[in-house]
Amino acid sequence: MRLASAGGARLLLATAFDAQTRLHHFPPPASGADQMMECLVGPYGKLYTFTRVHQAQGGTSHCLGFADFAGNVRLLGRIRSNTEPQIGDTVVIVAIDPHDFSAGYVFETTDCENV
Repeated sequence: MRLASAGGARLLLATAFDAQTRLHHFPPPASGADQMMECLVGPYGKLYTFTRVHQAQGGTSHCLGFADFAGNVRLLGRIRSNTEPQIGDTVVIVAIDPHDFSAGYVFETTDCENV
């Protein structure tokens, strides 16, 4: 996946199977490469589930979570939030470094209800 921009919004350019393909396991078999397509995901999703990860011996902790996006897409990402995230929170895809999209993305919780 890589970050893309459309209309000022940060989206992820992801690779997915076409809508007609039914998967029974992941990753898909190598023979399904001809059924792959690129799609834009985001910018808003709903937090499906999350977990807090603690580093050993007093290190800082962070949250990882799955968020659901339009088109039946569920993504894993690190969650950046000023408060403890809650299942069902609206998240937005944000570049880790706004000047370098290749650095990756995080989910930030937001009060926006655009999902």
